[in-house]
Amino acid sequence: QPPVQPPVQPPVQPPVQPPVQPPATIRITTWGSSSLEFIDTNIKQQLTTLQGSYIYQNQSKAGELVLHTLARIGIRPNELAWSDADQGYISKNGVPANVLMKPYQGTFEAGSNRYDLMLSTKAVQGKSPLYTIKRNGVDVQLQSGVFLPQPIDYQRGINIVWIGKNDITSGRDPLTIYEQTKAIC
Repeated sequence: QPPVQPPVQPPVQPPVQPPVQPPATIRITTWGSSSLEFIDTNIKQQLTTLQGSYIYQNQSKAGELVLHTLARIGIRPNELAWSDADQGYISKNGVPANVLMKPYQGTFEAGSNRYDLMLSTKAVQGKSPLYTIKRNGVDVQLQSGVFLPQPIDYQRGINIVWIGKNDITSGRDPLTIYEQTKAIC
């Protein structure tokens, strides 16, 4: 007599998950240099062809290097030191001042003090550009500290980062550029 086979059980089905509902409005922010800044109109036009509601913010700026964009996003906060000799701020962590860098709002932390200010750059005749910190449009001289970008509402969504071109065309080492941009992933 053949052995008795146990009854075959149907496979266990996972519970049915309700479909994920997309948010009512999708936020999209782009970060990069001129190659992304100047296609702004095309991106806006393409978004109008899609279903749904979109808030689009272009945070790209021609001429910026990887480190400038990372500082504005907040991945690499800018450590600044006041220079009496230059009458401006210099970076202590290798984010060089660049007159093409997009100014941005943030908090300057100097010791136990916090200041809500605007970080920008200025050209200096015969010297490297310097950072400036402004309060209500007026330069402010403070002690050394760290400048952190203000949290921006549109960063809470889809962020498209297209950076590195200016670093390559200015002769920077590709491995260094790769290591810096890897911080985003």
